[in-house]
Amino acid sequence: MTGNGVNVVDVAIRRSSCSSESLRTMVEMCCRCLYEDPVDRPSMEDLLWNLQFAAQVQDDYHSSDASPISPLQPSGQLVIQ
Repeated sequence: MTGNGVNVVDVAIRRSSCSSESLRTMVEMCCRCLYEDPVDRPSMEDLLWNLQFAAQVQDDYHSSDASPISPLQPSGQLVIQ
């Protein structure tokens, strides 16, 4: 995951059991939120969908012992623990 912004993530998080796909999605969304032109920033709907995706990827990563996952379809509610 080098060269795609992950270097800004705290080392403790990178070394944790966080899935690389989940982390990559969160970093990408953070970077997109910082675009100078507001038109280029993600909508709240897009942001929430991607955060739901990252959470689902992380849940699947933990529940399947890092086995491959299938793509998530947008559905459900955002659950913050």
